[in-house]
Amino acid sequence: MTRFVGAAALILVACVGCSTGSTDPLRGLSFVASTTLSPTKALLTTASVTNENSDSVTVHYGTCPLDVFLHTGTYDGPVVYESAAGRGCTLIALQKTLAPGETLQFTESDAPPVAAGTYYVTVRIEVNGFGSVSAGTVTL
Repeated sequence: MTRFVGAAALILVACVGCSTGSTDPLRGLSFVASTTLSPTKALLTTASVTNENSDSVTVHYGTCPLDVFLHTGTYDGPVVYESAAGRGCTLIALQKTLAPGETLQFTESDAPPVAAGTYYVTVRIEVNGFGSVSAGTVTL
């Protein structure tokens, strides 16, 4: 019986100060991305994360927060180019606290070695583990 009481007390101590709020690292964050083509045919990709919460939120990201993909046919079509392929990037090394309404913006410029044509662009935004968003189409 003493062992059981000791274990129960340990559980209570471990939960003192535990939050009952959401632990979803993406709650209240909005993600947007777009891609344009420069006069030199480089892809200019911009992605942003905005804190839509009424409280500040700390976001975590690595040294290469954007990974741009070019697809053929549709946004779900075959990937013919990935910007992060071969780059050495840390996954989570940086953090920033965003005030309510504040936006953190990332940009990437790259000249993909692909044939002329129209491509569907998706961007993986590595902020708090977030996934991919569509970023438009480009014709090279």
